[in-house]
Amino acid sequence: MEKNDHFHPIVLQDLNGPWEQVLHTGYSTSIPAGSVISGSGRRDGENRIFFIKQGRVSISHISGNGEERILMYLGRCCMFEEIPMQHDGMDCIFTCMENVGAVYWPKKILNGEFAAQHPELVLNLLKSLSLKSRIFSGRLCELHAFDSLGLVSRALYSMYLHSDRKKRPVPKLTQLELAAYLGIHRSSLHMVMTRLREEGIIGVYSKSRMEILNPDQLLAYALSGRGKVKKHLGGCARETG
Repeated sequence: MEKNDHFHPIVLQDLNGPWEQVLHTGYSTSIPAGSVISGSGRRDGENRIFFIKQGRVSISHISGNGEERILMYLGRCCMFEEIPMQHDGMDCIFTCMENVGAVYWPKKILNGEFAAQHPELVLNLLKSLSLKSRIFSGRLCELHAFDSLGLVSRALYSMYLHSDRKKRPVPKLTQLELAAYLGIHRSSLHMVMTRLREEGIIGVYSKSRMEILNPDQLLAYALSGRGKVKKHLGGCARETG
């Protein structure tokens, strides 16, 4: 396995591009930033599957004790709610991180006839679900194998690796959103960022701009940034010696 296979994009995009050919069969909608779309228990009693035309959506999970954990972020040309549409009672929350333009299809429309007419779209959906599952499994392993230095370094290197602009990558995530994704306190993220700046590994970090000054050293931390064991209390990660 190539080392780059360990680093997936944090904001997933363009997973379901082939679905653009059937957008005219769905229903267009605009969803304001901050809106929460529950995967089950809709007021209209009908589950749906969505295609993101623009904007970003976060997927989080509510545990049995009521704690919320960010699972992943989705951007343009990505489907969501495909699993809750088929399984009522899924404890997933879909939140619009910004204004979202989307197309949706009710469950009753995506029946056997639709699948028979568009087998390539069903295959694409299965492939994207497989990738999401792989990313989620990898994240579970990371939470147990890496300390805050490793987690932050892996996230920053992933942003750098998957950016079209290596000299000035665009993270698309605030520090608060990044901390929530990594499951660590914002103060822990700040301490790691400060250390990386002092060592000359990174420079500026904002939602619209990130400077990676020493990608080789960042990768070294991303691959071996282990040390302290993390315990999760109150939905956040805390390091213990």
